[in-house]
Amino acid sequence: MDGGGEFVNQNFKELADTCGMIHIVSPPYTPEHNGFAKRANRTILDKARCLLINSNLPNQYWAEAIRTATFLTNVIPTASRKNYSPWFLWNNTPPKIKKIRTFGCKVIFAIPKHKRTWKLRQVGETGILLGFENESYCILKISDNKVYYSRQVVFFECKFPSLKENPVSNTSPLNISWNDFHE
Repeated sequence: MDGGGEFVNQNFKELADTCGMIHIVSPPYTPEHNGFAKRANRTILDKARCLLINSNLPNQYWAEAIRTATFLTNVIPTASRKNYSPWFLWNNTPPKIKKIRTFGCKVIFAIPKHKRTWKLRQVGETGILLGFENESYCILKISDNKVYYSRQVVFFECKFPSLKENPVSNTSPLNISWNDFHE
C-alpha cells in the first residue's frame, strides 16, 4: 500500500489488525512497488468499462459499474487461487451466484402492496439493473431516476434501455463522487 495519510494512521492500523490484514507500506513515489494492487484495480476498471459499454449506460453510473465489477471479481474462481474465488477463501462458503443478472438490463420490479394506489393499477415499475445489494437488487427507476431495492424482479437480460439520449442528471444516484476515491 502506498504511504498516503489515509492509510498510515492508528485507525487504519486497528482496522487492519481486526480484519487480519498485514499492512505493508511501500516507499514514497514508487508505484511499481504496488504492482499487485495496481493490477487488481486495473482488472476492476476494465470490467466496469465493459459493463458500462455493454449496458449503454452513461459514464455517470461508473460507481455502480465498479461496485458490480468488484462483486463479480470477488465471486469468480481463478486459477491463481486454485480455482477458488476470493469470496470462498474469505468466508469459507461458496458465493450465491444464482442471483447474478446482467448489469444494465431492463427490469420490472414490484411496487409494494401498501404503495399501490388502486387495485387495477400496475403492480410493477420499469427500471435498469444497477447491481446487487445483500439479498436484493439495486434498480434505477427510469421514470424518476431514483434508486430502489427489490427482491421481486423480472429481468429482460437482452434489453438495455439507453439513458444516453436524455440523461436526467450528471451524478451517480448512489451519491458517490469520483473525488471520494482520489484525494
